Amino acid sequence: MAIQDPVPEPKVHVVLLATEAWGHTRPLCTFAARLAQTRRVNVTLFTAPNFAERVEAELSRSFGPSDEALRDLIRVATLDMGERKTVDALGFAAYNEAFARAYAKLVDGDTIICAHTHKKIKPISAPDAVVMDFFCVSGLEAVRKLSKKPVKVLAWMACHASVLIYPFAPESRGGRGDYRPKVMAEAASTGRPIEEVAEKVMNAYTGAIVRVPGLPLMYDYELSPQVVHLEGFAGVFYMMMQTFIDACDGTILVTAEPLEPEGVAKIRAWFAETSRKTYAVGPLFPLGENAVSGEKAQSDKPTEIDEFLETTLQSSGPKSLLYIAFGSLYWPTEPEKIWAFLDVVMEKKIPFILSHASPFAVVPDEVTAKVKAYGLGILSKWTPQQTILAHPVRNWLVCYTLRYKQYPRSHRS
Repeated sequence: MAIQDPVPEPKVHVVLLATEAWGHTRPLCTFAARLAQTRRVNVTLFTAPNFAERVEAELSRSFGPSDEALRDLIRVATLDMGERKTVDALGFAAYNEAFARAYAKLVDGDTIICAHTHKKIKPISAPDAVVMDFFCVSGLEAVRKLSKKPVKVLAWMACHASVLIYPFAPESRGGRGDYRPKVMAEAASTGRPIEEVAEKVMNAYTGAIVRVPGLPLMYDYELSPQVVHLEGFAGVFYMMMQTFIDACDGTILVTAEPLEPEGVAKIRAWFAETSRKTYAVGPLFPLGENAVSGEKAQSDKPTEIDEFLETTLQSSGPKSLLYIAFGSLYWPTEPEKIWAFLDVVMEKKIPFILSHASPFAVVPDEVTAKVKAYGLGILSKWTPQQTILAHPVRNWLVCYTLRYKQYPRSHRS
């Protein structure tokens, strides 16, 4: 057995919290590993019951057998959400409330019980910093209220920089400006519910041309190309995120600055106006000796996908595969468009893999049968994304763009 170098006693305690979406939680696991490996700090990573096992598996991808001491710096605590066990990233009130209860115990030096393993997590020093998803505004409020010393709260933004600028940045930085005052004023004057007014104001598209830093010119309605499950909630949802952005002490962007230099620069300048820092830390992929095998172990069809990649490479050549990737939460409200798209793909004899992990995703039996008969496609709940993207057979990537309201028919071609 290799002799491990002793790990110095950590002097800093960082708390991590992502929302209940795997696309936000997965990179946070790698971020936790990097903190332990490069900074030697204590990390408490809170997660939801439905992600508990995946978080442990994802963390293991960044560590080998000789890294046990570093891995032990990361404490995974599943939040106790009572009877609510299913994913709920749209409202997630129970999630934030469970975090507030657990954070209070950290501050007071009390033992925490992991709701998944039921193991005791011993007290350590009170948190020095919190990195949390910018969806979790009530979680931020809990940190401000419960902390007994100054604690930095950094916004975890697991998305492209360009996605953040138009909805949240001031007009001087390429955004549309804060629409909260307009919503509150109209709700007060009309007596209409805030949710209704916020939805109306947010989706008041005029056909104007907008310039989002790092993206081509586009019409404003192109920012909302389809209906998803946030219909009727998106306006207030965005107001919550705007509140978090205004209140946090800085931001961590899970994007690569060389890929989005203009967008990152705009966000950095925007936050610098209030003496806050921006860190671009992506992309975040595990690099440990278990990185590849650990990812495949999480897939529902690892062997089948491996074999499919190799046989497709032999039969169709490099850059011949279409990878269609949907996230772990959001799913189109008009899935028939997906099946129509697959029909065209199969007519063109294009090999493909479709990943559909969302709990809302239901693949009709006739679609499953058609893909099976086609023989050049795979439908999978969980796919080893890094493996597929890195394989020489992969050419095109189609992923689901999350937008919140379908634009008016008068603007559609």
